[in-house]
Amino acid sequence: MFPKTLTQNLSCRNCMLVTGKYILLLGKCIISCIRKEAQRSAGNESSQDSEASVSGNMADEGSADVSCADDELSVKDTGLMSGLLETIIILWVQVESKLRSRQQLRDSLHTQFSSYLHLMNKAFEDPYISSMVMYMTSFFSASEVIVFSRGCLSKLRKLPLDASSLDYGVLLNCLHSWGKVDDVVELCMEWLKPIVQPSSQDKSISQVKKRRKAVTFDVPVSQPRPEMAVKYIQWLLLDSDCLGQLLENDRPVLMELKSFLKTAVKAVERRLQTGVTAADALLLDALTLHCKLAVLLHEPATDGKRDTAARQAGDEECNAVSAITDLLTWADEELLSVLQLPDKTLALLGEISNATPSTSDTSVLAFKLVKMLLEMCSEMIQCGIGERAFVKQVIDFMTSLIQTGVGHRLLGLAVRLLYQLAVISFHNESRAESDDNADDAGCFLGETIAMSLSRVVHAMLCMVRKHPEDVQQVTGEVKQTFLEIFLLYYRWPQSGDSTHIYTELMATVMSASVAELATHVRREQSVAAFGDLQMLPPISQLFLGILGKQQYLLRAFFAQLQACIKESGLQNIQEHCAVMLVIDVLAKVSGLPRECIREAVEQLQASLGTLADDQENSSTEEDSVKQENEIARAVTELAEKCLQSLSECS
Repeated sequence: MFPKTLTQNLSCRNCMLVTGKYILLLGKCIISCIRKEAQRSAGNESSQDSEASVSGNMADEGSADVSCADDELSVKDTGLMSGLLETIIILWVQVESKLRSRQQLRDSLHTQFSSYLHLMNKAFEDPYISSMVMYMTSFFSASEVIVFSRGCLSKLRKLPLDASSLDYGVLLNCLHSWGKVDDVVELCMEWLKPIVQPSSQDKSISQVKKRRKAVTFDVPVSQPRPEMAVKYIQWLLLDSDCLGQLLENDRPVLMELKSFLKTAVKAVERRLQTGVTAADALLLDALTLHCKLAVLLHEPATDGKRDTAARQAGDEECNAVSAITDLLTWADEELLSVLQLPDKTLALLGEISNATPSTSDTSVLAFKLVKMLLEMCSEMIQCGIGERAFVKQVIDFMTSLIQTGVGHRLLGLAVRLLYQLAVISFHNESRAESDDNADDAGCFLGETIAMSLSRVVHAMLCMVRKHPEDVQQVTGEVKQTFLEIFLLYYRWPQSGDSTHIYTELMATVMSASVAELATHVRREQSVAAFGDLQMLPPISQLFLGILGKQQYLLRAFFAQLQACIKESGLQNIQEHCAVMLVIDVLAKVSGLPRECIREAVEQLQASLGTLADDQENSSTEEDSVKQENEIARAVTELAEKCLQSLSECS
């Protein structure tokens, strides 16, 4: 409340002056408490003399006396001390950008606190207070707090593996503010080198280091800790202030790091070929960070070509599409083949479900890598990065992936990706309508989405048969996204292309439900009506549950069902039975017009008669004919019950 009240009641000039003096006052209060506690511990003076000495010291520093009675302020009161330091930091951050215009106030703050920080660092042992003291050093230049700046990188080297972001985030923030990010990156590359370049010789890692001329300090060689290197890089890329300045001022450092992390590809290849246990989690982290850096450093190509102006001498390109395209090609050649091995599939499914998977199975690493790549592609497409060729490659990769033995694990991600592409296709279509010279990207995406969704639905049907234990989880992941896709195509202005795609989607869903129920009838060899949607097999339950949320979606589905009956699309008695089961359950739970349901039942009865005539003229085995006749009688009875129920309701 203090900064808000101050700015409301004082002019900007007076506000900054008062805030600066208040910061000084709080700092001197803390220092006086530290000195008083030190004197009390030494036992050199009485409490009264100690207070007088503190007042004299503060007077020498050019400030009014500050009362520090024992019952008000104490260095042992960590809650109070941390509160004072938090207030100082908040106020300092507020006025820091304006201090350049008030050089005298700035010099006063820097002069006083550069000496205060050393005393605070010695006095406080509480980790949180120590981190705040360290954070305050980032307000100063490295030369003003040389004691801290000399040892900051050494502290990073010595942090334990279980250190939290509170421990290393403050140190990284300080090094960044002092312009030493390249030292941090060099340290991270040094620690990661045994993982991503296990067979490389000890060569110079940092080219940026050679370009920078500065005074450096020798530090003892520490044991490589690649886990901490990953944490440090992740922090640098997640902190918004730090990342913004890195992209503006330190792009060569990030580009070198990106190129270094890409060498993890070779390490993964060796891992897949030899099967020797390696640091799989670190290899995954290294390639994930490489992809993130590629996106962050992305500079769009000009006229569809790679942007050579964005390159530095000897550095890689700054086009994310190029980087991810190369990785997709590599993954298609090296990783998908691992996932397609039958003996690897069961092992992978077991490892993914375990809390602590073994690193000896290369299929686990391959699965996690392709999942990461698909997620990265999804984020790029959502951000509008990538043209038609890139989108086509991503879709082809996704299609190949879901057809592997573990592809059903990624169906939720695949459907989300297709939804993002559907949104893009509509934007492209809108631009095409207003621009006669626009290409047919919208139409291309629409047709591709419809085809890809058909393959996704087929993969879901296969999942029900091969991996029933995962059905509930996967259907829960895709449910909302499928609804968004259906609503998107329905609500979009009904041009010829979007209407055609919407119809194809409904036909796909209808075919999937009929196929699943036909399989159910064939397996059970009986016809038992379902009481409600929850009793249906999983895929039919999923889609009919989604479409049932909106009557216009359900009517579109039912129209496709009627068209299938009318156009003689049902090939056998099991499919007729499946359609009748769908009609029966919709008659019970939906608000479809009774006339539509009656018409569909009558059409199905006519189709059953035609099918019976065809069977009389065919040479089918007697047992098979008997079973089909029993199913046909059951379907006929169910149809008559449905018509009777409709008549009673009317």
